Amino acid sequence: MYLQKLEIQGFKSFAEKAFLEFNHDLTAIVGPNGSGKSNVSDSVRWVLGEQSLKLLRGKKAEDVIFAGSHKKSRLGYAEVSLILNNEDGQAPIDYREVVITRRIFRSGESEYLINKNKVRLTDIQLLLAKSNFGQKTYSIIGQGMIDGILTSSPAERKEFFDEATGVKQFQIKKDQAINKLERSQNNLNQSRQVLEEIEPRLKSLTRQVKKLEKKEEILKTLSELQLRYYSCLLNGLNAEETKYSAELNGLASHKQNLENDQRQLQQAIEQRQIQDTIGQAFQKLQAEYSKANAQKNDLLKELTVIQGKIDLDLTKNGKTDLVWAQNKKTEILNNLKDLQNQIINNKNLIGRLNNQLTEKTVTQQGILDDYRRLQQDLLEAQKKLSQNEIFTFGKISSHLNDLYQKQEQFLATLEKITELGQLAELKHQAQAIAQEIKWLTHKLSENGSSDSSALIKIQEKLNQFLTSKDSLVNEIQELKTAWETAKQKNHFLEEQSDKYALELKKIETEISQSQSSGSEIKKELLKQKQNLENSLAKLNENLGVLQTQLDDFSQDQENSRQEIFKLQKKLRDSQAKLNSLNYDYNDCKINLAKIETKKEELEKEIAAEIKNDFQPLAELLKLDLTEALAEINRLKNQLAVIGGIDEEVLAEYQEVKKRYDFLNEQVTDMEQAIKSCHAIIEDLDDKIKNQFEEAFEKINREFEHFFKILFNGGQAKLILKKIPAPEAAETPAADNGDEKTETVTAGKKADEQTDDRARQENKYEYGIDIQATPPGKKLKSLNVLSGGEKALTSIALISAIIANNPSPFVILDEVDAALDEANSQRFAEIVQELSDKTQFICITHNRATMERAAILYGVTMGNDGVSKLLSLNLAEAEKVAE
Repeated sequence: MYLQKLEIQGFKSFAEKAFLEFNHDLTAIVGPNGSGKSNVSDSVRWVLGEQSLKLLRGKKAEDVIFAGSHKKSRLGYAEVSLILNNEDGQAPIDYREVVITRRIFRSGESEYLINKNKVRLTDIQLLLAKSNFGQKTYSIIGQGMIDGILTSSPAERKEFFDEATGVKQFQIKKDQAINKLERSQNNLNQSRQVLEEIEPRLKSLTRQVKKLEKKEEILKTLSELQLRYYSCLLNGLNAEETKYSAELNGLASHKQNLENDQRQLQQAIEQRQIQDTIGQAFQKLQAEYSKANAQKNDLLKELTVIQGKIDLDLTKNGKTDLVWAQNKKTEILNNLKDLQNQIINNKNLIGRLNNQLTEKTVTQQGILDDYRRLQQDLLEAQKKLSQNEIFTFGKISSHLNDLYQKQEQFLATLEKITELGQLAELKHQAQAIAQEIKWLTHKLSENGSSDSSALIKIQEKLNQFLTSKDSLVNEIQELKTAWETAKQKNHFLEEQSDKYALELKKIETEISQSQSSGSEIKKELLKQKQNLENSLAKLNENLGVLQTQLDDFSQDQENSRQEIFKLQKKLRDSQAKLNSLNYDYNDCKINLAKIETKKEELEKEIAAEIKNDFQPLAELLKLDLTEALAEINRLKNQLAVIGGIDEEVLAEYQEVKKRYDFLNEQVTDMEQAIKSCHAIIEDLDDKIKNQFEEAFEKINREFEHFFKILFNGGQAKLILKKIPAPEAAETPAADNGDEKTETVTAGKKADEQTDDRARQENKYEYGIDIQATPPGKKLKSLNVLSGGEKALTSIALISAIIANNPSPFVILDEVDAALDEANSQRFAEIVQELSDKTQFICITHNRATMERAAILYGVTMGNDGVSKLLSLNLAEAEKVAE
């Protein structure tokens, strides 16, 4: 692996893009002071990731960008690309050519690329470390570094030797492992803190979830028990409903039969009434009577006209008194007629009232007979019930006390039993107790059952009869009052009729006297009037006959009415039965309504207690409802004690548990990762130690060898020693392409599991001392060496390092500036000797070095302040010269 090409654009004085191509041979870069030769080595140092602005001879990051001149404006960015030939695969990357690029802009943004792919600075450092060179050590030996190696502290030299011995890659890995260890330890502490915060909440949620599980178990048991309990209650009510429904259907059928009988009786009564009122004879008489009455009205009209004419004539003749008398006579006749009609109607009313009163009296007598019979039944039922023994609370308590005493006596005897023969006596006592319990149960079930029920029914029927009797008495009393009123009215009408008859007689006498004295009245009108009056009298007689016939027909109707009364009697009897049946029917309906009400209340209770759709069980095992209700209440009390638990508790528990398990698993993984990091660090420490010690011995030998070459003798030696580590010793580290240098505390162990040996070793760090004694001198310190001796000692040390662990290329920036011509020759010989192991690029003014170079680059700078390159291949030049 070697440096094949270097591309520079915008970096310091190289404003224009410049190319430098190299091969395995020695390359010399020459030029006057200030032309920009050292900018070539700075560009290589910068592209390899150098972060120190001091080494890059600047103050700010943007100082590496071409700042401009009076002829050329400044640039906005700088870019350097390093092309390495990787045909031998020394760099662990699958490319035959590796292009490392670094680019920076004036805005402060920067980026690193490997083969045009963006990478981190750490990636480049690790790649360079694995390829045995870097930006800070012997790969680039700049101005001042020769003296710096000797004047630096032992610890700083140790860093230089880390790269020289090839352990830099392991140290980078170790630093990464330490960073990872610290991050893991911090994450572990944070995770443990979170676990400590979550754990109390998890315990609380666990308790609530257990309560929730217990609650669900109780709810399941309660649901099953409620299903059985309410199914039993509902099935019992359904059975009672079926029983009463069947009874109601039977009563409804019996009621329907009675109602049919009543309708038949009613139809018979209506048929009788229709036959009596619309008979043909009655219609004929009625028609004749209506016709005669119409004729009478016509005659009355004619008579009125004639009477008017007579009155008019009398008025003309001045006999107004006679007119008044005749009008008065007419008025009295009309009143008499009305009174006679009222008397006839009133007599008919009295007859009807007599008939109704007789009928009601007969009905009242029948009700009284039934009432007396029911009273007798009531007395017999009460007498029978009084003969039965009624169990009061006192009697029940007395019997229970007797049973308790007998049971105590039985138990005492059972405890004192000594022989088998006494078991027979105990058996008799147990049977006697069981018999008494059976008798008491039977009495309790019979108490107030059939006899009391019959007594209640008789009492209810008596109440119905009393209501009917009272109603009938009121009707009879009303009929009697109407009959008396009708008789009084008839007497008053007869008196009025006699009074009108007497007055009529007087009026007729006056009219007779007036007519005898009034000859001027026309005889013709009187004759017509007399004829009309005669016809009217005959017509009245005919109407009287018709009225008599109608009255006779009414008598026939009365007989038919008596038959109707009989039918009505049967109808009332049927109605009484129907009323009793209606009572039983209504009682049955009330019981059904009560059952329906109970079912509705039960269904509401079921809907309140059982949220899901309730489906009663068809087949049920025997269930004690009292015990079941007590168990339901007990389970409800347990639920009340548990209390309400938020339904989101389970979801929160699962979430917290999941997070707790995840963190716990992460803690376990991080603890394992910390252990792995410790193992990796220990392994890397072993590798670093072994490789460093082995390489250190070789470098020490080579150092002595090159020292004797440069000084023609003398002694030189490297000494590795252990020194106490400062509390805040820091080592540089880079992170993710950031240009700021990050440090980690050397020897700090964040993991509590670090062993005592590692902590003891971290209290110390290693340093390297250099002892150099030129021939003929006895020196104890490097500070007493001359400038040339220091330069030769540094060159011997660098040559020893290159010989032991050659870098792919080495850039020497005027390291031979302090050498005289003889030492320059020796230095050139050493470079020539080491050229077989590595590629040398020398920035020099020394002719001895130029003579041995195969490629020569010249750097010049014009008036525009821009560096330019001139190249010469000496081998080709020699061929041309020959």
